[in-house]
Amino acid sequence: MRVFLSLIVIGALAAAGFAGAAWWEDRYFAQAGPATSEKTVIVKPGSGVAAIAQTLAEAGVVDNALLFRIAVIGRGSAGQLKAGEYAFPAHASEAQVVAMLVVHKTLEIGRAHV
Repeated sequence: MRVFLSLIVIGALAAAGFAGAAWWEDRYFAQAGPATSEKTVIVKPGSGVAAIAQTLAEAGVVDNALLFRIAVIGRGSAGQLKAGEYAFPAHASEAQVVAMLVVHKTLEIGRAHV
């Protein structure tokens, strides 16, 4: 159902034009995420962007794995995401989530570090 809805949204944006789609995607990427509390997520070594997106969606850190994946690939960050144990703050935007995964802001003995 989510994939179907995502395809409808993507199709509507394409019809509205590239500029409109880019504007919407930028706002979506920066808006507050769905998590109402801090979420700890383990990203396994060797995970690709699809597996990472699915893990984050299942944990409630991002709304939609497909849209997250598209955003990461579109920004050229797919190969920069790093494995580790992360504590994503409540309502972290996708932009914040990607930044944490790229700079490897993981947990170490209960405290975040870079």
